[in-house]
Amino acid sequence: MIVITETIDGFDNYLSKRQLTFDAVIIGGAALNLLGVVSRLTRDCEVLDPNITQEVLLASEEYATDLILKNPKSLIQKNWLNNEPADLKNNLPKGWGSRLQSVYRGKAIRFQSLGYLDLLKTKLYA
Repeated sequence: MIVITETIDGFDNYLSKRQLTFDAVIIGGAALNLLGVVSRLTRDCEVLDPNITQEVLLASEEYATDLILKNPKSLIQKNWLNNEPADLKNNLPKGWGSRLQSVYRGKAIRFQSLGYLDLLKTKLYA
């Protein structure tokens, strides 16, 4: 389990140093934490859209490996950033893309999440 705000802040710096950027729509516990709806540990950051590029995916795995090397008791997993829920976008209500809300803006990362009702529907779907 990870503290998502710390993880994303660190990954934002990591990407920025490598001159990579990442804009995505996230859902799940990470989105709920960044929205301030919940304050709890989560195991991952689920990216709904777009598909994560190989460059960013590799960087996320390297970032996790670096954290584990610095702190072997770290609970981050290599696949902490993933596209596991990508198929869900086919089942979302029409117009979901027009109801996105900004949840994080860093140097290299910009995350949006679904509107509250759409996000709630994903939790019910899960």
